[in-house]
Amino acid sequence: MFVKTRKVLAAITLCAFASGCSSYQSATLPRTDPTDVATARDQEVKVGQRARVTLVSGEVISGKVRAVTADTITVGRLGNYGITEDSVAASEIARLEIEHSSKTADIVAISAAGVLVVGTIFVAAYGDGMVDGLAGSD
Repeated sequence: MFVKTRKVLAAITLCAFASGCSSYQSATLPRTDPTDVATARDQEVKVGQRARVTLVSGEVISGKVRAVTADTITVGRLGNYGITEDSVAASEIARLEIEHSSKTADIVAISAAGVLVVGTIFVAAYGDGMVDGLAGSD
């Protein structure tokens, strides 16, 4: 019984950590023309944000935005020889997305992970006694 409980708690903990608390949302390059209006849900990408750029060719480039203008975006990513930077012209971009992280989701995920850790420690410390106590109550 105790081994089964530990496996279930380990599986739940793994699932909690595997599920991410961030997602990507559509973004645009900064606009130079004030009359150019993006859709309400699109945000302008800024230096320092994590971005995912899908090129017209189908290639996907992900990393931290190092520089951005109305015409290009430069994304830095960790490569075999340090950080490599890819500059992409606006005409080559099929889709531009920025990573969006919800603070509420982060708080819930951290709280859930804390509860799982405390529960795992509790079961590990008192699990045998709980099973023996349940067996003796019949």
